[in-house]
Formats: sequence, structure tokens, C-alpha cells
Amino acid sequence: MENRTAQFVQTTKRNEVLNLLKGLACIAVVFIHIKFPGAVGIILGSSLTHFAVPSFLMIAGYFAFEKDEAVIKRRLIKILKIFAFGYLCFLGYNVFVQILRGFAIEWLSLNFKYTTPIKYAVFCTIDFAIPLWYLIAMAETYIVWYFIVKHKKENKALYVMPLLFLFKMVLTVYCETNHLPWMYKINFLTGAMPYFLFGYYLHSKETFFKSFRYSSVLLVIIAGILISMISLFCGFHIKFSCIGIVFYSLAIFTLAIKIPKKSYCRPLEYIGDKLSLNVYIFHMLIASVLSTVCSKYLLNIDLSAGLLNWIRPILVVILTLVWAQVLEKVKIRF
Repeated sequence: MENRTAQFVQTTKRNEVLNLLKGLACIAVVFIHIKFPGAVGIILGSSLTHFAVPSFLMIAGYFAFEKDEAVIKRRLIKILKIFAFGYLCFLGYNVFVQILRGFAIEWLSLNFKYTTPIKYAVFCTIDFAIPLWYLIAMAETYIVWYFIVKHKKENKALYVMPLLFLFKMVLTVYCETNHLPWMYKINFLTGAMPYFLFGYYLHSKETFFKSFRYSSVLLVIIAGILISMISLFCGFHIKFSCIGIVFYSLAIFTLAIKIPKKSYCRPLEYIGDKLSLNVYIFHMLIASVLSTVCSKYLLNIDLSAGLLNWIRPILVVILTLVWAQVLEKVKIRF
């Protein structure tokens, strides 16, 4: 009996390595949207930090392994609740600011049209709440996955994973090369589903992936990073950085599964476990509030000037972590 209990505790123990990855990823997301100036901002914001969202998606797929439709339905409902809370926060703040500026009616008419539901559902895009695209894509992924699990088609669904990754890379390269709007390359089929399926597949073949040499995985990470940076600094007409991002994101997640499951950095693991989702959702809202407070209408501080331009991303990280901790303490969780 004691052996069975010990086995159960061992198998249900939190994976601190994945919590560490989530902690790093949520901070990386902030640096994607709130960039440092100059070359540092380009390298971080357009290359090195883009493993972040794929990591969240792969972790979701990893923990979907062998889960029945009841669990998937429960996670879908949780995502929808989080989305509703985040949406109301963004909407309330933006309406309040526009009322103060005297443009509330114009803002509402611009952001709410008959095409708005299509934009939300098909392109996962909310112009005044960009981070919520992840929740829309994740909800749609869980809806599809619910029916796949219900009909016991998980293994067959994995066959489309390479096609989805190929579609993702072709679509992203085309959109970025032709400078098309961001939303055209974002949908749940290319933005979420392939990474979700890879996380699920990795869990189903975990022993195989763990057999990879560390040197091989690190080589893929380095090669992917270099590919993602080449088109940033070389004048190629075709923008193919996303190809490198895909490969090094998959390799980083493989590395996270390979390394021993123990604690490496408790503060980051806590952030990943408890705060990462709220950091992801609210960092742009916090950045907007900070800019509004520091604007010429209030404190007359220019955050884009000199040293403040370097301090701003770090300050947004700190303030967002504080806000996420407040939500954690008052149990605004789902």
C-alpha cells in the first residue's frame, strides 16, 4: 500500500522544469511586445524570445496526453472563463480611457462591427487586447481536441501535425515577406494546433525523445536561433526567420523534457506555476496603464527617452508580476 501511495505521489508531482520554462516564457512575452531599444530590442523581440508562446502551447498538449473528454471540457471552460475576465479588463480600461479623451463612440464604432465576430473567431485577433489571441486559439484547439478525444482519433490527428507545421511556415513566410497585417498569419490551425500536437506527441514518445543527445538538441537550438536572426540583419527579400523559430522552439521544449525533473530556480518556477498566465494576459494592459500615467497629461515623463527606454521593459515585467501576484492572492484564478 505504501509503495502504491509513493508511486502515485511521484507520478503526480509537479514538473518544476516545465514551470521554469513557463516562467521564462511569460517574461519573454513581455520583451516581445515591450522592446528594448536598438539591436538588443530587435534580437530579443524578434528572435530569441519567440519560443515563449509555442512553449505554452506545447505544455498544454503535453498535459493533454491520455486525458479524456471530461478533462478537456473542463480545461476548455477554464480557458473561456479566463478569456472573459481578460476581455472585460481590457475593454473596461480602453472604454474608460476613451471616455476621458472624448472619443468613446468613435472607438466603439471602430472596434465593434458586424465583421468583429469573424475577426475574433477566424483570425484570433482583438486589436485592443492582442495577448488574448492565445486564449481564443487555445479554446478553439480544445474544442477540436474534445471531439478528437471523444471519437478516439488522437493518433490519427498526429498525422496532420507535419502538414500543419508546413502550412504555418509557408503562411508566415508569405505574410512577413509581403508585409501583410499580423492577423493574416494567426489562426488556431497554424498558431496553436501544431505545437499542441507536438506536445502531445512528445509525451506519447517521451522515452524516444529523451534518448536524443544533449549536443544534438543544443545544435538544433543554435541553428534555429541563427536562422531566425539571419533574415533580421541580412537584406534578404524573403523573410524566413519563422522557420528557425519553429525548430528552436521544438528543440527547447525537447530539452526541457530531457533534463532531470528537479528544482533549478524556485522564484522562476513559482512565476511559471502561479503567475505566468496572468503575466501573459495582462502585460500589455499594464504597459498601457504605465504609459498613460507617465504621459504629458499626468506626470510628463517620456518613457521612450534615453535610459528610460531601457528601463521600461523591465519595469513592465516587475509591475505585471506584482499585478499577477495580487490576482493570485485574492484568488482571481480559474
